[in-house]
Amino acid sequence: MTTPSGIGRGGRGAALLKAMQSSLPRPGEAAAIAAASSTGASSSTAAVPVSTQPSVPTPAVRPTFEPTSVGRGFLLASLTKARTDVAAPPVRPGDSPTPTVVSGSTTPAYGFSRGLRPTSVPASSSASASTSPPTKQLERLQIELPPKERGKDGMNIPLVVNHIPIRLREGKGIYEYAVMYNPQLDNRDFRFKVLNQQLEVIGRTRNFDGAKLYLPHKLHETTTVLYGEHPVDQSRIEVTIKFIREQQITECIHHFNVLFRRVMAAMDLVKIGRHTFDPRGSVSIPRHKLELWPGYITAIQDFDGGLMLLAEVSHRVLRTQTVLELMADIHHSARGGFRDECQKALIGCVILTRYNNKTYRIDDILWDENPLKKFTTEAGREYSYMEYYKNSYNLDISDRQQPLLLHREKKQREVEGKTKMLCMIPELCYLTGLTDDMRSDFHVMKDIGAHTRVSPTHRQFTLTKFVKNIYECPKAKEILDSWGIEILPSFIPVDGRVFKNETVIFGNNVRVSAGRQADWLKETSNSRVLRAVDIDNWTILFTRNTQKQVQNFVSMVSKTAPQLGIRVNHPKMLMMMDERNDTLMRYLRDNITSELQIVVIVNQTSRDDRYSLIKKICCCDSPIPSQVINGRTLDNAMKLRGITQKIILQMNCKLGGELWAIEVPLKKLMVVGMDVYHDTTNAKNSVLGFVFSVNETLTRWSSQSFFQHASGQELGHSLKMSLIFALQKYHEVNHYLPEKIMVYRDGVGDGQLSYVSSYEVEQFKSAFQAFSPDYNPSLTVIVVQKRINTRLFLSVDRNNLDNPQPGTVLDHTATRKNWYDFFLVSQHVRQGTVTPTHYVVVHNNNPNLKPDHIQRFTYKMTHLYYNWPGTIRVPAPCQYAHRLAAQVGQAIHKQPSSKLSDRLFFL
Repeated sequence: MTTPSGIGRGGRGAALLKAMQSSLPRPGEAAAIAAASSTGASSSTAAVPVSTQPSVPTPAVRPTFEPTSVGRGFLLASLTKARTDVAAPPVRPGDSPTPTVVSGSTTPAYGFSRGLRPTSVPASSSASASTSPPTKQLERLQIELPPKERGKDGMNIPLVVNHIPIRLREGKGIYEYAVMYNPQLDNRDFRFKVLNQQLEVIGRTRNFDGAKLYLPHKLHETTTVLYGEHPVDQSRIEVTIKFIREQQITECIHHFNVLFRRVMAAMDLVKIGRHTFDPRGSVSIPRHKLELWPGYITAIQDFDGGLMLLAEVSHRVLRTQTVLELMADIHHSARGGFRDECQKALIGCVILTRYNNKTYRIDDILWDENPLKKFTTEAGREYSYMEYYKNSYNLDISDRQQPLLLHREKKQREVEGKTKMLCMIPELCYLTGLTDDMRSDFHVMKDIGAHTRVSPTHRQFTLTKFVKNIYECPKAKEILDSWGIEILPSFIPVDGRVFKNETVIFGNNVRVSAGRQADWLKETSNSRVLRAVDIDNWTILFTRNTQKQVQNFVSMVSKTAPQLGIRVNHPKMLMMMDERNDTLMRYLRDNITSELQIVVIVNQTSRDDRYSLIKKICCCDSPIPSQVINGRTLDNAMKLRGITQKIILQMNCKLGGELWAIEVPLKKLMVVGMDVYHDTTNAKNSVLGFVFSVNETLTRWSSQSFFQHASGQELGHSLKMSLIFALQKYHEVNHYLPEKIMVYRDGVGDGQLSYVSSYEVEQFKSAFQAFSPDYNPSLTVIVVQKRINTRLFLSVDRNNLDNPQPGTVLDHTATRKNWYDFFLVSQHVRQGTVTPTHYVVVHNNNPNLKPDHIQRFTYKMTHLYYNWPGTIRVPAPCQYAHRLAAQVGQAIHKQPSSKLSDRLFFL
């Protein structure tokens, strides 16, 4: 083998070194260089064709070496060392390591490609490159996301979103510094106190978390060394403040949210839970001993449209009744032990102390203590509780024998490993929130709704006034001005789309339009169901008190059932002598036979224990579809026909019937709905509801439920077994496996999206291999989020807003940057403001399933919930899974029988 002259034994290493000293080849030049090398030509003299593609950016600094006749090992070691010196500059304290970005697109968790690409790094002179700090070099490499693919189907409409843009004034920035102490201070409070001694240097406007310092201005020196005194022994402490970098505005989300909490406090708003409220605008509802505080939900987030403030109106229900008054009511009405009833009613409740407008959670009741007990303050003084409240708040305590309420501070506020506990006086504490009895009281909810159901125009006026109040408050304006933050005074307008009305298909191929309000109640009453199940053998159980209502109900069934296309024979009517649960249990077990199709139980009132007993027997012990009716709903003769029709339709569904359908263009498709209910009575288990379609028209559903034994666990386990069961059932009905699977996953927060896209998706994929190594259907997983604060308004004119009609979709500006997501308004509301549903596509490996297909299909699925003749907020399988999980978690508390899995027994 011959080598070029002057290179010697280490020829290949030296040639490699020389090639690296030359300019990097452009794309397409590699083949020409290889051809020249194979002919023995030197790389410096090889003829290289010029490419029209953009050149790859070259590094600013290149090491230079003179090739010598040395071995390959020495040359390669020198080369490696030289490249390391350039490519990996020393990392300063506080700098975060920056990952290497490789040119080319990557495959994200969702199916729509949004590859990462590095921007060009401009070449610079070796002098400037060698002296510039490493962070400046890293700032040149930015990751950009290409525009997301958007849907186009539907008619364009003008919308307004409750998002307010935020920006920094010109010349302002957020500068990040690392703060180090010598000697080290482990106590976080001491770090704050020592740093506060340096306000002349760093300024009063700052944000410090104990390790990192954020300033709105840049200090004169890159590294500033200051000295302070220890708060306890006054020893000298060296404080080193080292500049890290200037943050981009999108990196300061947490910082901005912290500042905005200060703004809310400066406006004298009271924080209750996560939101803030204005006690000065309270509205009293004396009829129910309630009080409403108006408030605001705020969050600064980075959206596709930039950094924006999400602002929403909220209300907090407070009770004008004190804890002591509630305890007195319990004492007069309690059937069992007074203390036990108080523990059940109070422990876990949130209370408000109006003397300081703070909220606390009741963790225990100290029955052996009273306001005469003395305690020692942090200053070392001893007070009784009566003396303390008199001296501090000028409050007199009338009942000296009342017990004390105990509140334990959160772990974040523990001092030296000890939990701080606060004792409060029931006489001075007011309850917040609504009880279950209040929520079930129609009059209470109606009176509250008169104040909380805010129209879109009034909502915009309230939030615009809120932003105006921020700038009119001197303290709040000072906080924003000191950081150079500007909040624009209005919501952002966007272009949305609305889908055309869907066609609903009934029996005998009767087709009707869902209409602008997506409601087909009238057509449901006058049309035959899609697939009827005749009821030949059924039984009604009732008591003497409901005998008249039952007779009227049976008579109405015989009149309305034929109109729906369902044949219903006269039932076997059994009157129970009393309403004891033992009597009901005996009647059910004695009369449930294999020939019986469905059992109907009419209760005089709504009782949870009675309902739970019925469902345990009919879903587990003696599996049979069951229908529970509250006798009071049958009292109104004017509404009896409509109520009876709804009951007959429910019974038809529970027996395997189908009410209506819509046009589904996708074939060989299985749709899955998932939701989780947290059962607090059975060792805090979680119940997973899993519902899936088994036919082409998506009108027949099967289900399964699982208990998850981890306390309060949200993410579903046993998904592999659930999907295997679903695929087996689908194959049993259709004699083939689905080619497309679409999963709607409810009950997942933002922090769990990545976990769902990895863990749950992998469980689904592993189920495919149980059938065949070659079976690989397309999988689309969509997370459904109902509890959101984003609102969409239809822009009617310059000053008026309205609710958008069902079928309105928005997939840009207010959406997330790192996910493919969209907002869909699928339901119609007659009062207040409609709340859209947020859908996040966490996985999609079907290239033929475009955004238009997913959005339109999702809207179609909101039409198939058989408990309501109209669209609902979520896809039907999600609502079915919700009903299943809630019934198992609240009433049954164990696995339902598999004999009922192919019916909607939980409606």
